[in-house]
Amino acid sequence: MLKVFGRGAAAHPLADEKERNRVLREVGSLESHRALGELVRWLRSTAGDATLRPEQKAGIVRALESAGCVPMRMLAREYLAAPRLGKAQEEHLWGSIQGFCAAAAHGYLRCAAAIAADARTAARERNRIVPLAVHALRALGTQLKWEHMRYGPVDPGIWAEISRLYARLEDAQIAEVAVREFPGSPSRTTAQQELVRIAMFSVCSPGSLLPAQIEVADRLAARFARWFRIAPHPAATLPYRIDLDQGAPPARYLGEADAGPAVRFFGADAGHDRLLALREEVVSLGEAPQDISPGVPASADAVLEVIDHLAHYWAPRLANRKHPRHGIKSRLTVAWGFEGAVDVLDPLASLSFEKSTMESWIVENASAGGVGALVPSIPGEWLRVGCLVAMQPEGGKNWLLGTVKRLTRMDESSAHVGIQTLARSPTAVEFRVQAGNATALRPETGVLLDPGYTEAEVPVLLRARTAEPGRTLVLERDGRRTQLIPIAVTARGPDYEVVRCRQLVRSES
Repeated sequence: MLKVFGRGAAAHPLADEKERNRVLREVGSLESHRALGELVRWLRSTAGDATLRPEQKAGIVRALESAGCVPMRMLAREYLAAPRLGKAQEEHLWGSIQGFCAAAAHGYLRCAAAIAADARTAARERNRIVPLAVHALRALGTQLKWEHMRYGPVDPGIWAEISRLYARLEDAQIAEVAVREFPGSPSRTTAQQELVRIAMFSVCSPGSLLPAQIEVADRLAARFARWFRIAPHPAATLPYRIDLDQGAPPARYLGEADAGPAVRFFGADAGHDRLLALREEVVSLGEAPQDISPGVPASADAVLEVIDHLAHYWAPRLANRKHPRHGIKSRLTVAWGFEGAVDVLDPLASLSFEKSTMESWIVENASAGGVGALVPSIPGEWLRVGCLVAMQPEGGKNWLLGTVKRLTRMDESSAHVGIQTLARSPTAVEFRVQAGNATALRPETGVLLDPGYTEAEVPVLLRARTAEPGRTLVLERDGRRTQLIPIAVTARGPDYEVVRCRQLVRSES
């Protein structure tokens, strides 16, 4: 471990530029996780050192944060690239990144407070305060993003710090002062732009996205932040609000009762049109801009999925819910994954079915499109956005199929989930895969999501990578031989695909 204090000197060791450079070189030679750990210790010791002059402290914090960019990026790449992380590995990576962002934000906030404790001093010291505030907001925004990567619970102190800092800048009338994003950078930003960027990311329902999609959403918010708009008064195209006095997360603006002197109203404004223009560009080129996901390259389809998600939440006028929710309280028996769904729909098709693999959740609200449920004890490592669940309401005999579309951790052991219904009367069937003139001897199991079986096209739930190009599915049922020709994959998860198929039906007679 590196020494935090050396040679018995009263002053902080990093106040000496030669010693600081030596320490940073040594940190740079460490493995990424250890490097961030050392930088966190240095950041904490710097923020709490009373012997450092404010400008010295600010310079040290900037140097330490800059040194952490590369190791943090490497750990983030590892976190986002892994298709499924074990709990211990996830906590190891996530904890390192989150701890570094929190320490950097705290360091910048302490520096700003030391330089200007009131609005009058802040206005006079704007050239020093605004860059520190922008860096603090960036670090707080990154910390918030990583809270969402793990689906919460989001530390309420993050929004309290964001609101408090921005309110002080507004009081000093320096929230719109432009500074360079980084030393030598040609682009400029303001504290106001940083605030609305964080806010627009937060209202896009990150709990409905996978971690890699959350990263893309954050980068898109940064890309279009200069076109977002925030104002002290409500407007038709500003559908969201944030109360700087409450220090709470932003929310949808519902009317005059939501207004107040400390409330600010915001929306994507011209950023929404820019987002749609980017969508057309991605469709036209068939590839996504590299700056949107440089660490873990994303396909055009993956980026388009995030753009469509953001377009819904960034629209000037928010759409009303398709299906009204109704509050209820009841038990819900849940089986998970493709195999679990097949097991409950057709127990004879599997020898591995065990009742102990089921979960008991509590339904809190329901609509025609799905349910919201409380998971009192988070099961294993399978619960994540996009996973498949089979559900049986309390007292019922039928099973429903759905996917987890939203996940919010309440604490380490419980979570809220939003489940979108895929089918209310799914039917397990056996079919054989046909490629050319060859038909597989071993049958596969799938699920018909449309039991009516009358339309020219039907959705079918299949095990992942079953519907490869050139394959058709041959199904014999109710005296008919049906050929299902895959057209498009409409939903995909870690172990399943929902495939839209054209069906050709022939009578057995």
